[in-house]
Amino acid sequence: MAFAGYGITAPELDYDDYAGLDVAGKIVLVMTHELQETNEQGPFRRPEAFRYTEVRYKVINAREHGARGIILVTDPNNHAKEPEELFAIRGGGSASAGIVAVNAVRGVAEAILASATWPTSGS
Repeated sequence: MAFAGYGITAPELDYDDYAGLDVAGKIVLVMTHELQETNEQGPFRRPEAFRYTEVRYKVINAREHGARGIILVTDPNNHAKEPEELFAIRGGGSASAGIVAVNAVRGVAEAILASATWPTSGS
């Protein structure tokens, strides 16, 4: 497994959560939303960059980096006090997508993180 921050690769913004990570054949754990979410001037608040925050993009990006699967968890940085809800990840069957995608509540992610040593992601 590997922790890949927000799971975003945005070359035009000089930002890459996968920089320095080898996730080929691994499961990646990523957070929903984006860095500097509450900053109206944040890099992902512009309409042309908003796609990077979408679940579909994060799943495809993980697959393009060679990940076998992805676990998405609600960003605890800006949403820790909100009630957690599991959301549907829609698309074709995982065989056709080339990656298995699920989401989990923070407690599951915290248990995974507590039991492993994680490389840091680059940005």
